[in-house]
Amino acid sequence: MALFRTLAAGAAAWLLLGLSPASDQPKTENPPALVNGQALAWGPIRDLLAETAGGAILEEVVLDRLLTQRLAREGGGIDDRAVEQERALLLEVLDADPARAALALEALRTRRSLGDRRFDLLLRRNAMLRALIRDDVEINETMIQSQYAQQFGPKYQVRLITAATMNEAATALNRIRGGEPFTEVAALMSTDLASAERGGLLEPISPYDASWPAALRQVLADLEEGDLSPIIPVETSFAIVQMVRRIPRQDVPFEMVKEDMRRAARLAQERLLMDNLARQMLAGAEIIVLDPALSDGWKRSRPEE
Repeated sequence: MALFRTLAAGAAAWLLLGLSPASDQPKTENPPALVNGQALAWGPIRDLLAETAGGAILEEVVLDRLLTQRLAREGGGIDDRAVEQERALLLEVLDADPARAALALEALRTRRSLGDRRFDLLLRRNAMLRALIRDDVEINETMIQSQYAQQFGPKYQVRLITAATMNEAATALNRIRGGEPFTEVAALMSTDLASAERGGLLEPISPYDASWPAALRQVLADLEEGDLSPIIPVETSFAIVQMVRRIPRQDVPFEMVKEDMRRAARLAQERLLMDNLARQMLAGAEIIVLDPALSDGWKRSRPEE
């Protein structure tokens, strides 16, 4: 990604993060915690936080700034109602049952470390992105049929292990072939942390769902229950899957659910356009990271650069 060169005597780096230059910072600040009555200093904690999650947080803050500026230039904006609509949409996508959706949302927030403030900012970013792409959405019959196939067609439920290198994937595969349970190897070795904590178990995958790599979906079509896949190159990593069960298509007439599928197709198209716009805006920005610890976190979050 390019570097954000809107620096003016070093002050703009602070402004990018919504802060003031150092000279405007308070002379003292409260300690973050007390241990046996003794104060801990912010310095080491701040550095470790920056290294651990600084890349992701910096990206979010930059995107917030870019979206706000673009909406202002175009004479637009969002209100609290738009943010609440984003929350309702997220719950709808997670589960049709409100109680299960609420539980799924809490689990999602826990996995992604989304506290109240960060979660609110996520919803606001989504609302801004949706406002910017709203007029670009076009839905056709093929897209509606694709949604129908994804929701009511056959599906595969699998366990997944991902690895950063071919050697690591081969090690995981050899351990499973040597008799270790797939679930244990996934929990110990998989880089897909969300599924690793469930022994690699994923939600059912549709062969028509293009959000999953084509190479993975092609392999699933040839697996029977209990089968183990070979190593599958997927994007920048390597995957191994084990088929848990094949789920047959549901006998639901298309005309009965066509309007629901039209709405689902629109939401899917909006999500695609929103993701593309976010990537384009970040790629077009130039970012200089001056803080050493934050720079380390930023570089680690972008190993491809």
